[in-house]
Amino acid sequence: APPLATIPWADFDAALFGDGRAYRLLLPFDTELLWYPHWLTPQEADELERTVRENVTFLHPTYMFQEPEGGFTKTLIKRGQVRICGDDCPGAVSSQPLQPWSEGLLRRVENAAGVALNCFVANHYAN
Repeated sequence: APPLATIPWADFDAALFGDGRAYRLLLPFDTELLWYPHWLTPQEADELERTVRENVTFLHPTYMFQEPEGGFTKTLIKRGQVRICGDDCPGAVSSQPLQPWSEGLLRRVENAAGVALNCFVANHYAN
């Protein structure tokens, strides 16, 4: 595959997201974003969504705030998160182990990114 076109942050234009091409975007704070608009086919994306819904438990924490009267208000955070890791990924954050589907996904991301990875984080936004 040809190398990705590299776009420095100073040259970034949001219109790049709509042209259908893949890019390596150099963001501030020494961060890179690899943009692959056709990385999954629509069918693969639908299947991945079904697999995630069936196999992943997202943690949606609840925060408690004390009211001036002494009671408490509980607020469910709408952003849930999960960390899915291999055995070589210790850490203080709880995680779910890799399964065949998630290991395949991780390997596919590695191939696209050109680097080795041992975990990924997924977000779920509740409405």
